[in-house]
Amino acid sequence: MKYLLFTVGTYGDLNPFLGLGAVLRERGHDVILLTNGRHRDSIMRAGLPFVNVDEDGLIERYLNDPNYFDVSKSWKLALQACFLGPMRRTFGVIKQESAAQPITVISSPSGLGARIAHDALGIPLVTIQIEPNNLRSLHDTAAMPPFLLTDKVPRFMKEAQLWIADRCFSDRHLGSAVNSFRAELGLAPVRRITQHWWNSPQLIIGMFPEWFAPRQPDWPKCFEFAGFAVWEQRTSGQTPDAIRTFVQETRPIVFATGSNQTASDDYLRTAIETCEQLNCHGLLLGPGRVPIPESMSQQIRHCAYVPLADILNQAAAIVHHGGAGTAARAIAAGIPQLVVPSVHGTEDIARRLQILGVSNTLRRSAYSSRVAAFRLTQLIESPTVRQSCRRFQNAMTANDAISRCCDLLCTGQ
Repeated sequence: MKYLLFTVGTYGDLNPFLGLGAVLRERGHDVILLTNGRHRDSIMRAGLPFVNVDEDGLIERYLNDPNYFDVSKSWKLALQACFLGPMRRTFGVIKQESAAQPITVISSPSGLGARIAHDALGIPLVTIQIEPNNLRSLHDTAAMPPFLLTDKVPRFMKEAQLWIADRCFSDRHLGSAVNSFRAELGLAPVRRITQHWWNSPQLIIGMFPEWFAPRQPDWPKCFEFAGFAVWEQRTSGQTPDAIRTFVQETRPIVFATGSNQTASDDYLRTAIETCEQLNCHGLLLGPGRVPIPESMSQQIRHCAYVPLADILNQAAAIVHHGGAGTAARAIAAGIPQLVVPSVHGTEDIARRLQILGVSNTLRRSAYSSRVAAFRLTQLIESPTVRQSCRRFQNAMTANDAISRCCDLLCTGQ
């Protein structure tokens, strides 16, 4: 088979697709990855063909926009950059590739061009959902700020809020461009785009386990669980020996900032102050150039990037933004997590981790060294949290999400 894989965004968005592409290629299939240009080097190291669907740099500007963490503004930027920006380019590549030989497209829900290609050209489509919040339910409803969708809210009120979210937000900002393109192709208009339409009607694969996000009665019938995709691209020299030694000898708290440059400096300053208050060792991961005080120079190290698989097993805890990949790696390492949700699905990831008993949540507006130090002390010293971490670490050992996903693709189950 020939597979076209589409995803855009940060490395956390790419990673499961990169692992999936690598394993599909090992099984003898042809693979092409469609994504934004910042991932070129990672894809080339994996030996996969690559098509840049962000030639004008719109996605890259969004990922580094100062409003990236502003909930009132970031979703509009995301819809324009990650959903509409690559739509026509993606459709064109799919149409061109399908003319030469039969293909199957594997896409994140942002792949509107892939969804339209399925309707217009009959191209087989599989949707990969990395975060469960993208699967709507009126039962266990995902967190979606600023809406109030907790279990205490009656279902009719949830339904009304989700209708408002679609009608006044997603359809308002996506509908015109999507339906204009569909009209050019002779297709009927669609509504409530992020309710169900953006998912494949053939197969949806969740890159998370059922114990993390139980199946809901109103999820699509074609949904299948694969589990957390914890995949690392192994290349030499990614983790310096000095960092390995530091982690092994000190068992630090890891502070992972995510990839947005604009917010990293403040995050790193607070991380340093937190380590001062706790008098502990810390490893800071992410972009930024915050100077480490002389008094903390022996207790703190800073790297732009190291594979989490190389260091989390020796860490005491991790503070992170709520990305699904980072959360999965922390579960696999069996360490407590303090989640400072950033945008989009991270509020829901934080909620689910707290239900598991492996984490605590600290809102970004309340992220200070004093509060972070208090919450980390609670997490690290709690026998209940330690027991929950071991329990779900054991659950992760039986999981091979990439292979499960490939099996689903190849058998069509």
